[in-house]
Amino acid sequence: MKKYDCIIIPGGFSYGDYLRTGAIARFSPVMESVIKEANAGKLVFG
Repeated sequence: MKKYDCIIIPGGFSYGDYLRTGAIARFSPVMESVIKEANAGKLVFG
């Protein structure tokens, strides 16, 4: 993920978050890397 300028995680919020993408993403293995990059100062949206 270091080669990217920012990380964007899409959500279903315009649909009342019925898709629960945030809740599902929270337990995805890739989120460990996303959190690490965010803590290092990388922009993360979502």
